[in-house]
Amino acid sequence: MLRLDALLGITITGIVFGAVLADQVHHEGIGVWVNAGLHYFAPWWTVGGWLLFGPRPRIDWTTVAWAFAWPLLWVGYTFAHGAATGWYPYPFLDVTTHGYAEALRNAGLVFVLALALALVLRRLDGRLPTITK
Repeated sequence: MLRLDALLGITITGIVFGAVLADQVHHEGIGVWVNAGLHYFAPWWTVGGWLLFGPRPRIDWTTVAWAFAWPLLWVGYTFAHGAATGWYPYPFLDVTTHGYAEALRNAGLVFVLALALALVLRRLDGRLPTITK
């Protein structure tokens, strides 16, 4: 579950940053390199590492289900914390700007993206050569 969470988390980070957030941030100096490392290089290298080195097979239906436990808790915490403080970690989750309906829809879209990616990874996990560690 933790391996799948790590793989999903960094891959979703790269996809959401590239598709939604990249135009909203403008780093300078070392921030350019840190941003590139976190949002561009790390997602690709993580997926590449999993494809090349596994371990496989490890992703069953129980693993997929449990992999969504902490992200769902995090979203709940994020909205509760935002309601109490007015601060949201991502602009597309900001209830103050978008209202609850749109912010929840945005979180739901990320969830659907993560679920689709988890299903693709599960399928690949069963079809790629076995690699045990």
